[in-house]
Parts: sequence; structure tokens; C-alpha cells
Amino acid sequence: MENFATFFPDGMVSTAGSRYQGKLHGRAFSFFENGEKWLEQQYEFGVLDGEQLEYRDGKLFSVENFQNGQRDGWARYFNIECGNLFLEGGYKNDKREGYWYEYYGPEISTIYSYEADSVISVVFTNPDFTNSADSAPLPTYRDECCCANR
Repeated sequence: MENFATFFPDGMVSTAGSRYQGKLHGRAFSFFENGEKWLEQQYEFGVLDGEQLEYRDGKLFSVENFQNGQRDGWARYFNIECGNLFLEGGYKNDKREGYWYEYYGPEISTIYSYEADSVISVVFTNPDFTNSADSAPLPTYRDECCCANR
């Protein structure tokens, strides 16, 4: 096992981690040019396998699980302004599968049912919130911090 690092032209670290027989193996880190962490990933013999953490503006944005290079398992997405969970659900073979929960502050606003990355139905819409989405949401920056203490 050997440690490695790559660098931006200005000398800041771009990626760092370890390799085994020339392939990424173990924990790997990617950084933005300003030095802030972007990704923290787990590799097994060159293939993404395990938990991936993504950061934006220095704050946790997503936690996704990978198996054999594909998203597989539970994923959570957070509002970077306040840290609130705003979306979570499962992946199978890199496609959204099963129930996905959208939150507004601490409350569930909508529950979607997915099959092979397609919305099958809207299972629940909280009457306290207006759901303007025509299809299920992908992770975005959203202003739900106002309701964190509802």
C-alpha cells in the first residue's frame, strides 16, 4: 500500500489517499482549489465501495453508499445553510428505489415511491406544506432553515 497526493497548479492538494497495486484502495479525499474538502470516499481495489461524503462550502451535503462503483443503499442529503436533512432514500444499482422522504425543516413534507429511478407515486403530501414539484426532487440548495425549530 502506498500513499499518494495530486496537486493543483498552485500547489494545493487536489486528491490524496492510498493505492494498492496502482489502484485506489482505502479512504480517498478530493479537495476544491481553495483547499476545502469536497469528497471523502472509500475504494476497494480501484472501485468505489462504501460510504461517500460530499461537502459544499465546508459543510456536509450528502452521505451516499456505494457497492461495486454504483450507489447502493441509503442516501441522505442536507441543506448546507443549516445542516437540516432535506432528502433521503435508497438506491439499488445506481437507481432510486423504494420510498424517498423530502423534509421541510424537521417535518416530512412529501414521500415518493420509486422504482428503477422513476417516480411511481406520491405516497404522502403533508397538508402543512405546498408541494410544487411535478416530479421527485434531486438534491438542491433550499431554504428550509426557517423551520428548523417548528
